[in-house]
Amino acid sequence: MSKKIELIRKVIIKDEAALEKLREISHGIEKDRIAAYTKMYERYFKDAMMEGDTLEVSDSYVYFKRYSKEYNYHKEIISLNVRAKSWRDNDADSIETSFYSTNDNSEYELKRMITIGRVGMVILDFKDDIIAEYNSIRDSFREPLKKANIDKNHMNSKISKLENEINQIQEKAVLDKLEGDGVEFKVDKEDLYKLPSLDVRWNWEVRYIKKIKILSETKSGLSANIEVETCSNSFDYELKKNVFKTDVRKFDRVRRDKIDHLVTWNREKVIS
Repeated sequence: MSKKIELIRKVIIKDEAALEKLREISHGIEKDRIAAYTKMYERYFKDAMMEGDTLEVSDSYVYFKRYSKEYNYHKEIISLNVRAKSWRDNDADSIETSFYSTNDNSEYELKRMITIGRVGMVILDFKDDIIAEYNSIRDSFREPLKKANIDKNHMNSKISKLENEINQIQEKAVLDKLEGDGVEFKVDKEDLYKLPSLDVRWNWEVRYIKKIKILSETKSGLSANIEVETCSNSFDYELKKNVFKTDVRKFDRVRRDKIDHLVTWNREKVIS
């Protein structure tokens, strides 16, 4: 590992710690906003709910739930969606209801019908107040949340740029090897299919490449003359077992972009 990469990674570690704190701040603001919504909904709908009912609140939805012995979990009674006309609008202006229909006449379902009716009555009486209070809460958290997200996105962008810088340094180092001693790949003799392959011609693919080296480039720089070491497992009838063999071949005027792609795509397999 180069000293420059080591220094960049130290900066990334510090920035990732800072990013985690920013995520906690953003999450804390969102959590406080949900808590404010919940408090508001509980105040408006407490008389519509029966003992044991719970509210599950998200940014724009509130779910009324009640425990069902038959299903052994809290089933949804009704949900409300406080929403705006368009995603472009900041303020909500309507409340949409959603609930399932059934021909089940069990005590649970009959009581659910009662709760749905009570919730509907609250909406009829206090719809405008609920929407206004929802928008007021949303407005009070908008700027703090916006700032937290901007800070978080800025740090994410900074980390991505640093990681990209490391990637470019590593790619350059590997490509420089091509024109020097060559690039050699790790070999698993039991699984040669993991080794890279290269189209040296449109109808000719060289497989199981162990090492590749550029001998010279064409004047345009678009193609290169290369030396390739391939490997194989061949059955030796005298020894009565597979024998690992290598073979060195040279190819002229191979597309440089194909060579570079082979090396960078298989960078994790390169022997340092």
